[in-house]
Amino acid sequence: MGEDGGALVRIGSQPPVTEGDLTLRVAKILAPKLHELGADVSFVRDSSVPTTALRPEKLRAAALQDLRERKIDLSEDLKFASARSKPMRNGFSTA
Repeated sequence: MGEDGGALVRIGSQPPVTEGDLTLRVAKILAPKLHELGADVSFVRDSSVPTTALRPEKLRAAALQDLRERKIDLSEDLKFASARSKPMRNGFSTA
């Protein structure tokens, strides 16, 4: 999710529609149709409730330590991703 927490749109005082909620809803609509066509359908989640109470900022230090221990260097990947990032305007990327 982006810095906006994945919000796509807010209508009036209603809670925002988030990218994750929209994706899950579409997946639940398509799953039976895909199954009818012979696909094996599985979900990695079935609700909008976080799978852990830990938030990314709490996991960052542990993730970085794990990468160092495994001798995995993502510096070039992060530079590339940062260079491609554009500021968000009204919840949408300008890229």
